[in-house]
Amino acid sequence: MPQYEMSLRDYLRIIAKRKQVIVIMTVLLGVLTYGYTLISPGAKTEFRATASVRVSRLVTPTGVFIQALDVNEANDIATQVVRITSQETLLKSAQKINRLPESVQSASIEEILKFDPQLLREKGVDEAISSLRMKVLAQQKSNTNIIDITAREESEAMAIELANTVAEVYKESSDADNNERVRNAKKFVEDKLKEAQETYRKAQEDLNKFRQEHFGTVSVAREQFRSLFAERDKTMDRIEAIKSQVAQLKQREAADMDQDVIDFIAGELETRTLQKLNNDLIDLQLEKLRLMVYLKAEAPQIIDLERRIKSIVRNMRNELDAEQVRLQKKVDDIQRTLDRAPGIDLQLAAKDRDVATANRLVEEWEKSLAEINVKLAERVETVKIEERAVAATEIKGAGPWTKVIVGAIVGAIFGFLLAIVFEVLDTSIDTIEDVETFLETPVIGVVPHIDVEDVKARVRESSPEMARHMISDGSALLITQLGPKSASAEAFRTLRTNVEFAMMQNKGKAFLITSSALGEGKTTVAANLAISMAQNGRRTLLVSADLRRPTIYRMFGLDRQPGLTDVLLGRLNWKEATKSISDVFLGGMSSRDVMRTPGLENLSIMTWGGIPSNPSELLSSSRMPEMIAEVKQNFDVVLFDAPPVLPVADAAVLSSKLDAVVLVYKVGEIGRAVLRRAKVQLDNVGATVLGIVLNDLTSEIAEFRTESQYYRQYYYKEEEPRQSSSWLSKAFASAGRGLGGRK
Repeated sequence: MPQYEMSLRDYLRIIAKRKQVIVIMTVLLGVLTYGYTLISPGAKTEFRATASVRVSRLVTPTGVFIQALDVNEANDIATQVVRITSQETLLKSAQKINRLPESVQSASIEEILKFDPQLLREKGVDEAISSLRMKVLAQQKSNTNIIDITAREESEAMAIELANTVAEVYKESSDADNNERVRNAKKFVEDKLKEAQETYRKAQEDLNKFRQEHFGTVSVAREQFRSLFAERDKTMDRIEAIKSQVAQLKQREAADMDQDVIDFIAGELETRTLQKLNNDLIDLQLEKLRLMVYLKAEAPQIIDLERRIKSIVRNMRNELDAEQVRLQKKVDDIQRTLDRAPGIDLQLAAKDRDVATANRLVEEWEKSLAEINVKLAERVETVKIEERAVAATEIKGAGPWTKVIVGAIVGAIFGFLLAIVFEVLDTSIDTIEDVETFLETPVIGVVPHIDVEDVKARVRESSPEMARHMISDGSALLITQLGPKSASAEAFRTLRTNVEFAMMQNKGKAFLITSSALGEGKTTVAANLAISMAQNGRRTLLVSADLRRPTIYRMFGLDRQPGLTDVLLGRLNWKEATKSISDVFLGGMSSRDVMRTPGLENLSIMTWGGIPSNPSELLSSSRMPEMIAEVKQNFDVVLFDAPPVLPVADAAVLSSKLDAVVLVYKVGEIGRAVLRRAKVQLDNVGATVLGIVLNDLTSEIAEFRTESQYYRQYYYKEEEPRQSSSWLSKAFASAGRGLGGRK
């Protein structure tokens, strides 16, 4: 389901709608805070003192090497902040200022740390450490390498002492750890230096021995061979790097679109083409990650991005394959040159290179050892007390009214959050303004609930001869004919006025009547609007475009064939498939009865004609626009009754071919998220939504059902048997003295 960001207007609407919740929470927490203030002891005054320490790194090459040896401890500021308030630092600080219980005050820190948790609790060590942790706060100062250590105590002297003690203990511990690391590093470097010296000695002896054995047989080209060896080794390293990059690309090509894989190539890319392709790959992946936050992997945008990513991956793989072939040819050429060289020269060049490599390694370890000795002589200090605490700030406890104000503010925040929760969980739309604000579309009609049983009872009452006929529920919904003076009929006339006003503004004459889901009364609205248009003197065509579950032919008591499917399949033209009101009255109405239903001669109906195997494809055929253009020339208004938007694609297909869409919404039956999704789906296909019709206003809010349930209920439900239509002509005949005459 699409995601929607809340705007400032949405938040203001929530505040206005749920203001009672916010007010209640604000008053409640304010009163509770005031009550707690009355029964709680007086506020205590505290003092706050701050000391600052600066944490530095070992900036020399050897210093970096020393820090790299310690793989178990990061040297970043965040780690040092945690270390300042660690158990060991606070334990040493508590011992230094005599804050530990007497039973362990004289014990060493190492002994105390070896205590098991139960013994720490029994001796009161845990309580002492917890008390200090509540009073000490370490925090990095902006983006610097300075850490502020703040202590809160009941007296100024105690606050200053605690802040300075924690800073001193942290500095001592950190410097001791760093010097221990330097000593460990020295031993490590000494061992490595001995190994390098032994390797150099053996390589030198081997070279001297070789020269003595082959004196006078060595050419002067060994320097060239040495450079060839170096070039070959460098090229082979590059080939191995390319193989690794190609492996990454193969993994990306074989991965699913939602699998967590590398979407860029690690390592050096030498050519500009590869660098550009890699940058494009990173940009596409960032866009994909952004969209995946609120879209599924099956979304068209994600699929398109994945296609483009894999296209770039293929291009990069081709580039790397070509580069690998080129480099391999270079290695082969060098190797052929070396193979043609005298064996003595090659061996001598290799031994020279071994000696030079071993000598360079010895020099590097000797340099590292010299720097470590300097560090040991001057002692390593990476922590410096930048500023000691010399004064403390008095912090007065908050008064009762301050606490009440804070409580009220917190209550307002909680109330607002609770209002948002209620708003999210509430899927209903309470007012017309809510609908218009939520969809940014006007409401053009409000239809009250039509009591079918009441309609049937009144028709029988006004026409005794109808008592022996059974009136179907669907036909009883034609309230504009059976009850022209009822509130519901008046609502449809209001809807008719709004639609006619839209026609006057050149918004077209062919309209689609649909809903977001099944059971919202879109067919009832379409039929009554058509009758109301005809009664107003407009030549009206009502088309049953619901080719899956048609009901219009039953409401008017018509035969389902011929109809729309026959026209779209080319069997008939639209005139041959259109039925007039005479087909409704056939055999059941006299001329006097017709006179009692003025305007119905302007109504024409095109039934469905049969359920095709491919409704969506049929509605999107080339014959549909041709038929629409022809009927628009012969009628003042054309109304298409279409399936709901979400279960099937028929309405979306038709909406783009017609002038405008009227979206029917049964208040309380369908969740607002479903309604909004239907509106978005219509917008996505370029449909013009004329407005919303709120139907069945007295219905209770029903439980939300998923889209798949709507689809299954709609698409697979079998057609119900057609009701007898013999009553309808008599019903129309008695309309003048039936509900229409009641006041």
